Amino acid sequence: LPHGFWPPPPPFLFPPPDGPPEDPQGPPDPPFDSHGMMHASFLLVLCHAVIKDNRPIRKHDSNHFGILPQNSRGYGLILSLFGYTSVPMTIQNDVKKILADVVPVESIQGLVIKQNQIGFAIEVAASEGAGAEPIRKAAEEAVKQAFPDYKVTVVLTAHTKAPEGLSVRPSPSGKIDLPFVKHLVAVVSGKGGVGKSTTAVNLALAYAANGKRVGILDADIYGPSIPRLLNVGEKPQLNADKKLIPLENYGLKIMSMGFMIEQEAPLVWRGPMVMKAIRQMLGDVAWANAENPLDLIIIDMPPGTGDAQLTMAQNAPLSGAVIVSTPQDIALIDARKGVKMFEKVNIPILGMIENMSHYLCPNCGHEAHIFGHGGAEEEAKKLKIECLGQIPLTLEIRETSDAGNPIVQSQPDSEAAKLYRNIADRLREKLEERPSLQARL
Repeated sequence: LPHGFWPPPPPFLFPPPDGPPEDPQGPPDPPFDSHGMMHASFLLVLCHAVIKDNRPIRKHDSNHFGILPQNSRGYGLILSLFGYTSVPMTIQNDVKKILADVVPVESIQGLVIKQNQIGFAIEVAASEGAGAEPIRKAAEEAVKQAFPDYKVTVVLTAHTKAPEGLSVRPSPSGKIDLPFVKHLVAVVSGKGGVGKSTTAVNLALAYAANGKRVGILDADIYGPSIPRLLNVGEKPQLNADKKLIPLENYGLKIMSMGFMIEQEAPLVWRGPMVMKAIRQMLGDVAWANAENPLDLIIIDMPPGTGDAQLTMAQNAPLSGAVIVSTPQDIALIDARKGVKMFEKVNIPILGMIENMSHYLCPNCGHEAHIFGHGGAEEEAKKLKIECLGQIPLTLEIRETSDAGNPIVQSQPDSEAAKLYRNIADRLREKLEERPSLQARL
């Protein structure tokens, strides 16, 4: 092809060669120009595509677009040499047109097209339930027939209206109002597996052993452990005010997401749903009344420093937080993050508990520091907070927890139970120095 006969291609496809610029006049036309032949091939593909179909294409590493005919494997192979793939820019409209004969278009929710996958939900009335399954299958089959190269996923969804009167009452400060509750304390950890829930349960029982009225909220939405630890699992009922009535065992009032779902069912919720659930489990529960007030609600928080922790810190009138960590360096790193997060939202840190501080052999009583020694105590000094106590790793704590009869309740005279009570006594002293929940709202 004569040099210069075809218009030059876009610079992002064929960058100019390195070296000095060519003479504007140029040499005589060569008898054959392989570079120009590549230009011609590319433009012929585009011209044919424009005539046949208007299917956009995209280069992986740029925002430039061209045109590629639909269902054209040959052209796709050529363009793939240049880094292009088909991008169905109008496929959403195509899907909706196909579905218009199957379901109302307005019922199609969350249509997503990603690579070779098409997914969407069909909103149906909550009363239809499984009766809408044929509609889902018909919609899925219709889209599969139109787009055989795509994997199609269709699910049913329904919106249910909350019962009237089931709403969280805010206080003038914007925090959730909990009348007749004196203090709220969050038990937190920077990471999972440090024994936070076991500590929270035994701490609540130890606090109640002094004649205090105590509740415990299992806010660990994704991994609720309190039902197993306290041997409760019934479904909570609603009272006349349409509030959930907490379950009771061992003298504690108990609420957990584990009461609402099957024990082995995974909870796949995004952040906003988790935050709403935490607010409702705290504010839409009949924790206390004038005849039966509560001195303390202990909140077993999920591990980490995410949406759930921030929601609780911003919406609940917390009296403070207790950090649980093992002496291990990697656990202390995450515990430090938890301390910093609560400090940023002006929640006082009441202290740190070093759990699994050492292992006590049940046969000979030998003490082994398998996770290190005194790490949490040293970290508490660095952070200028109090180390409330150290709990050993013992067989009795594990066995009683798994049996749903925590050691403070089942073996109150054991050394471990005494350690928990000592921590609870120190926590009570610190809370008595702070104003009550109602005074802070």
